[in-house]
Amino acid sequence: MRSVPLFRGLGKRTLLELDRRAETARFTAGATLITQGEPGQSLYTLLSGRVSVVRDGALVGELTAGDYFGELSLIDGEPRSATITAADTTTVLMIQAADFHALMKLPDVANEVLRGLTALIRNPLAKFPEEDGSDR
Repeated sequence: MRSVPLFRGLGKRTLLELDRRAETARFTAGATLITQGEPGQSLYTLLSGRVSVVRDGALVGELTAGDYFGELSLIDGEPRSATITAADTTTVLMIQAADFHALMKLPDVANEVLRGLTALIRNPLAKFPEEDGSDR
């Protein structure tokens, strides 16, 4: 798990706790992992494969191994902001909402999630360039 950017800064004890709470799941190409508008149930970290990100019917990006998604709905309680579909056979590490909230009470987990959110705020187009092809 230490190779996943979200977990890279975590200590051994925290990684063991994370491992205890996480589960691995495999999805075939075309399977929907998250549906826009539904409540958030899990945080996903891509271990292998690719997923497509569709917002309001338009493809807005693709995520690959090491990327994570689903954290925003778990943090703010709002519905999912995009539909995530496996572009090919994909393996993910899933953390259920209750486990995510328990892990967020650990300072090093909260810090790593905050660092990821900060990066998203500072550079929102890094993973999702505008649809016209420009990536400012």
